[in-house]
Parts: sequence; structure tokens; C-alpha cells
Amino acid sequence: ILCGACCFPSKCCGTPDSCCLRPTYTVADMAEDAVGLLDALGIEKAVVLGGSMGGMITQYLLLNHTHRVSAAILAFTSGKFP
Repeated sequence: ILCGACCFPSKCCGTPDSCCLRPTYTVADMAEDAVGLLDALGIEKAVVLGGSMGGMITQYLLLNHTHRVSAAILAFTSGKFP
């Protein structure tokens, strides 16, 4: 546990229980939503943990928003994006 750390789990649009109405939602869309969440919370850099599809989102963040990720933890994920 990191001293002073906060955890913000998120429900991605396009997943079964989300309230989003868009018919299609890509990994890139979900990653950009995560960046929007960081912006809204005023967080410049974050340690990002992603499991399964969250791991693909984390990889997208590492490739496209490197400056926003201070560390990444990937669990049971894939390197192929749908």
C-alpha cells in the first residue's frame, strides 16, 4: 500500500453493466476515458493497474500517454487489441 495513495476503480463504457448508450466502444475509447478521468481529478501521473481488458487499456496508455503513467501493473491480459 502506498502512503497517501487513492484508488479509483472505474466501470468502462461498453461493458455489460455500464450506463453508456454508444453501440461500439473500443479499447482506445476506454483508455481516452481513463485519461479524461485523470484530468477531471487533477491527477498528472498515476500508477495504473489493469487486469484482462483493463490490461489492454493500460498498454494503450503506456503507448499513447506515456507521460501520464508513473508505473503499470499488468495482470492476465493480452498484447492484442480487439
